[in-house]
Amino acid sequence: MHSPAANVPVDQHGKTDNGLLGPFSLLYFADFDPDGRQGLAIRNGNDPTQRYKPMFDVYLQDPRTQRWVINAPLTKLAW
Repeated sequence: MHSPAANVPVDQHGKTDNGLLGPFSLLYFADFDPDGRQGLAIRNGNDPTQRYKPMFDVYLQDPRTQRWVINAPLTKLAW
């Protein structure tokens, strides 16, 4: 995968590591707010009270600058 904002490494067969992408992985791409743009969640650890619940910092694309900007309300929900 390639975008102006980031690259995700793939192997020689074009596959990503399952631990790298997805809702329980390091990076998770989805439209977290219904604006039609991909958001990015970066895993920052696990919930201390629920060992297997991942926690994320959630970033949304600023439509004017095309930069990833952390979204505090969504990040709080993802903790």
